[in-house]
Amino acid sequence: MTDTTLPSRLQQAQHWQNQLAERGIHFLAVRHHSPACAYATLQALQQLQPAHVLIEAPKSFNPLLNDLQHPDSQPPLAILCQTELSTPNLVPESGAETPQKYYRSAYFPFCDYSPEWVALRTAKQINAQVEFIDLAWSSQVAHEQQVSHTQSWQAQSLQQERYLAHSQYIQALASRLNCRNHDELWDHLFELKSKAELSHWQQFFAEVQLWCSMSRLDYEPSVLEAEASLIRERCMLQSILDCHTQAQGDICIITGGFHTLALIEELAGQLLQDSPKPLKKFKSADQEDQAWLIRYSFDRLDALNGYASGMPSPAFYQRCWQQLNTLSERSDAEQRQRLCIDVISDLSQQLRQQQVLDSSFITVKTASEQAVGLAALREHALISRYDLIDACQSSFVKGSLDDGQQAFQQTLMQLLSGAKLGQVVSSTQTPPLLAQVEELAKAHRFKLDDTTSKRAKLDVLRNPKHRLRSRFLHLLSFLQVGFARHQTGPDFLTGGQLHLLFEEWEYAWTPQVEARLIELSAEAGDVQSLAIQQLLQLKQRFYEAGQGRSSHQAVQLLLRAAVMGLHQQIPALFAEVQQYLPNDPELSSVIQCGQKLLNLWTGKDFLGFRQQPELKALLQ
Repeated sequence: MTDTTLPSRLQQAQHWQNQLAERGIHFLAVRHHSPACAYATLQALQQLQPAHVLIEAPKSFNPLLNDLQHPDSQPPLAILCQTELSTPNLVPESGAETPQKYYRSAYFPFCDYSPEWVALRTAKQINAQVEFIDLAWSSQVAHEQQVSHTQSWQAQSLQQERYLAHSQYIQALASRLNCRNHDELWDHLFELKSKAELSHWQQFFAEVQLWCSMSRLDYEPSVLEAEASLIRERCMLQSILDCHTQAQGDICIITGGFHTLALIEELAGQLLQDSPKPLKKFKSADQEDQAWLIRYSFDRLDALNGYASGMPSPAFYQRCWQQLNTLSERSDAEQRQRLCIDVISDLSQQLRQQQVLDSSFITVKTASEQAVGLAALREHALISRYDLIDACQSSFVKGSLDDGQQAFQQTLMQLLSGAKLGQVVSSTQTPPLLAQVEELAKAHRFKLDDTTSKRAKLDVLRNPKHRLRSRFLHLLSFLQVGFARHQTGPDFLTGGQLHLLFEEWEYAWTPQVEARLIELSAEAGDVQSLAIQQLLQLKQRFYEAGQGRSSHQAVQLLLRAAVMGLHQQIPALFAEVQQYLPNDPELSSVIQCGQKLLNLWTGKDFLGFRQQPELKALLQ
């Protein structure tokens, strides 16, 4: 598209952007988690050497900058942001309303090839000051509730790209260029550029900004207002102006490309026009945000798993990023071909190990040749992700994709997605509960290096160390942390499989586990204290339901405490069973209590009940 065919609004914005650049204010319009954008960002910052780097992320994240820039923090990682809200809760007896608290959570992820991450690390190298400039998460939630009057407990991404995915302009362009969706179109136009092309960062970012600006023209102001885009842009504009007023040296501004057009227009209105319009000052709820740095994972980062921002298949693009930053005598095309052969070989090996398909060297060779041929047919300078996927499907799959080939598809997507888990520097900003549980999990020899599901087989009746591991897993299961799930083994609560000697658990350490522990840290700083607190809350709910003196419910609490290893609570809970059983008026409760006492007797060694000689008398 030439300048003469550009909408006049975009031509004017380009003119203003050039004038702002002459004043030392440089805009880099990026797509989140794009290796091409990350590499161009690196080139721009190294050439410009700005004094200030401003990044689109909530201002309430600024206290985490030191941890983000620490060498021990390694992607994938994310900032977890939570804000506490309340909703009216009607009390049936009185008709009064009492506030019921709940949390809204959001993630802001980083990987090695996130432009924002590259900006953070490069800024430290060139001694530039870094600042996050977006509206605080609490203020975004408040605006959303004010506009839509809806509430949601679900966690979401703070880097969503739904505007790009739903843009009529991008859909029409994808159709014209025979691309399946905006991801394939993005690869076709941007991600397959050579290192030399990406080094000309001015031209690259001009093209990215044009792509995003055309998408922006699809949306009416009322839609942008409802989605909080306009109020966020006013906050970012205010931060840019504050920095410009106080700063000495160039400023580099890194934002999602959808916002760049509006920021240039508003900034030009303030700095390039004789009579700028007054800005409305507003208060941001920074102090209400709670933000922590947590480990994140490739499978959570993958857009194909429902994540709303950035590129799909992070493990594939991680390889592309590493290739971009590797010095080699080979051409870019040769390096990408080598990369794709490695991916296809890994796929073949995994398919053989899982006995999904009987692949051979000839299949690998055919798929590699097909990938090269598809790239040439589609006029790609490098083999794209879609070239690779299509080549694998046509070479490995014999027959219809729907004909029993789901396992192949799943293996391919898992390989391209990956399961890498990042690392976060230990700091005082880590909630004590999260730090304690992670330390205990490592002490019990659970593997926390990635997010793949693992199995633990525990000899709970004969091995004291396995018994301690079991109690730890039962405790986290009771707290609904999402770390482990009981598969088989003796279940003393229900009386099932009591003849088995072994427990089997499936476990995985994921970002959701860390998020849940951070949420629970508001209630207690110690995992055992938290479990006791929730056990007492469960007991209170029994009272409120009229079952406060039920022998069955009392023995339920006793068994729960025992399997979790909360031995300091056992004497008091055991005394309650002794008190309630002789006076329980409900026959069904007495019978169920007797059954559970029998379960307790069967597992008295495992549950640690050798010090309660009264148990036999209660059974009789």
